[in-house]
Amino acid sequence: MKLKHKCGIFGLYSLSTNDSIILETILGLEKLQHRGREAAGISYINNLNELTIYKNLGLVKDIFKKDSSFNANIKTISCIGHVRYSTTKKKIYTNKIDEYNTIQPLWGVCDLGEFSLVHNGNIPNISNMVKILNINLKTDSDSEIFIQLIKNTKYKTFEERLINIVDKVPGVFSLIIQTKTAIYGIKDRFGIRPLCLAKKNGKFCLSSESSYLADCDYIRELDCGEIIKIDKNGDKTIYI
Repeated sequence: MKLKHKCGIFGLYSLSTNDSIILETILGLEKLQHRGREAAGISYINNLNELTIYKNLGLVKDIFKKDSSFNANIKTISCIGHVRYSTTKKKIYTNKIDEYNTIQPLWGVCDLGEFSLVHNGNIPNISNMVKILNINLKTDSDSEIFIQLIKNTKYKTFEERLINIVDKVPGVFSLIIQTKTAIYGIKDRFGIRPLCLAKKNGKFCLSSESSYLADCDYIRELDCGEIIKIDKNGDKTIYI
């Protein structure tokens, strides 16, 4: 029987900018490669204070280490990443742009600014869910439901929109969401998909597995239905 872990997610946040965050995130994805071997990608804050996404089909070592144009030494405060195993039935794409758009991290922008996210898990009966939530998906990725819920909601704060995700979306999932000032770790109400927290000396790590934590000390696994925020003030549970 072939193991199907259904994706790995990894994220780092530092209280001070440094040039190792992107490299350590890529290494984290290599350590999670067994969880997904179809595609990989990262999202980081560039020198212009913009979210930049770099992703492609293939293994982590091929995507990042064999591209001489990719600069992994940019100083930044946060980076999140993803290795993919398809959460829906594998599809043969005729349009490469459509296929590329399903690779994570996914990017979105709303009235509160831009954000990116990585997702491990799956949403059952997605066609029925979009009708219930009154949203439209532009790709065939169930992960896009989180993007649309953040963009199209009545809630005024970003945190309230994340709470709405935990309260409204069924299924088994864990998420790492990045903004320009913070990263958020989220587990659904059943808490089946793993996501742990580690930290040390002003550096914080969220990961699907504790085998590699970028020299941070393992703290704990996130609880069911928990949202943890990591920013310049450290880590704080904002909902459970």
